[in-house]
Amino acid sequence: MTENNRIEYPQQTADAGGAGKAILLNGPSSAGKSSVARELKKLIEGAGGTAAIVSLDDYMGLVLEPGEQIWEDDVFEVNAPMCRDITAALERGDTVIIDHVITSRRIYDAVAAAAEGYGLCTVNVSCSLELLKAREAARGDRFIGSAEDSLRYLYPQEGYDLRIDSGSMSPAAAARLIAARFHINGSTGGSMKYPLSKKYDTPELMALIMGPNPVKLLEELLTDHRIPAGATVCDLGSGNGLTSVFLAKEYGFKVYAADLWSEPEDHLDFFHKMGLTDDQIVPVKADAGSMPFGEEFFDAIVTTDSYHYFGRDEDFLDEKLLPFVKKGGYIYIAIPGMKKDCHDALPPELLLSWTPEQLETMHDCAFWAGIVAKCKGARLIAVSEMESNDEVWADWLKQENPYAVGDRKTMYAGGGKYLNFIKIVLQKL
Repeated sequence: MTENNRIEYPQQTADAGGAGKAILLNGPSSAGKSSVARELKKLIEGAGGTAAIVSLDDYMGLVLEPGEQIWEDDVFEVNAPMCRDITAALERGDTVIIDHVITSRRIYDAVAAAAEGYGLCTVNVSCSLELLKAREAARGDRFIGSAEDSLRYLYPQEGYDLRIDSGSMSPAAAARLIAARFHINGSTGGSMKYPLSKKYDTPELMALIMGPNPVKLLEELLTDHRIPAGATVCDLGSGNGLTSVFLAKEYGFKVYAADLWSEPEDHLDFFHKMGLTDDQIVPVKADAGSMPFGEEFFDAIVTTDSYHYFGRDEDFLDEKLLPFVKKGGYIYIAIPGMKKDCHDALPPELLLSWTPEQLETMHDCAFWAGIVAKCKGARLIAVSEMESNDEVWADWLKQENPYAVGDRKTMYAGGGKYLNFIKIVLQKL
């Protein structure tokens, strides 16, 4: 029906909890968009926000009887009053959830124009053709074949901000993911706005992450940090080096990017392309258990999404890390954890992506408080649950590397409700 099924979208605005934002749920008939829309509205209103659903189904009754075949011209006819209502709700300050089946550019362009100035966040909600057909048959109020036709002619086919597979994710889980992805009321992201991390939210840089967004985790971890300006900092478990770049550029630290599984020369071109000199950032191949640095070399050690692999020994801090930190220096740790340890009865959702052995590294705040409290050479400042969870997971699940794809099974099944991230801060005596 269209000559072009890929378009450039208007820039969506993603300030947390902002009023007057439009969320377009676009997908074939019987994909489950209405269920997701209701859950998202409930989530927003439960957090004190206001939301309105503008649904194609509510307008089609103006021109067709239930079960009649729907043509693009029919949808275009009712799209005008839909768009007027979208704009009116946005002007009231509502988060507007648009439940639509768009099969042409002219319909999409009209919806985009209705949300102009507010930001249009685009979500494709779909599932397998087999499931679409089964749902269509079970409903009894749809012209048989509408699901398949709308899947074939959906406009656009590509370019969405987020894709939801309604066959493998519950409507409530989809709503949480949407809320986190677009920083709207109801997200469990709390008050974190990530002003620094937004600069790194590009496809090229996000392709470098190796788990839930470590840049956002690091920004929350260092909120109100006590590391002095110009400090020499070890980024322990630096992975592909993105967190090291973040530390150097945004905080002005001299950073040693220490990682066991990467070669230093592999990162030099990236660091230089990011505008950093060899004096600002130094890649080092290093094992956390045998660091190649002199005593009291660092003002601080920062580690994001790696300490849980090597730091579960209660002597690790005293014997392996603190010798390299200056007196009065700091250790900042952000690790994935559990809201409550459940290793004796692991929820089936978690086992969709991970084995019990893989989950053994993840524990709750009480476990980690017990470990770090036994450290003799440092003062414990904080062990607490972080706000970042759905937000950083959403960034990770959008990636197409096999690890992210594998993690979707658990997270789309609602496994995130058992998980969190944990912040630990210590100061050397």
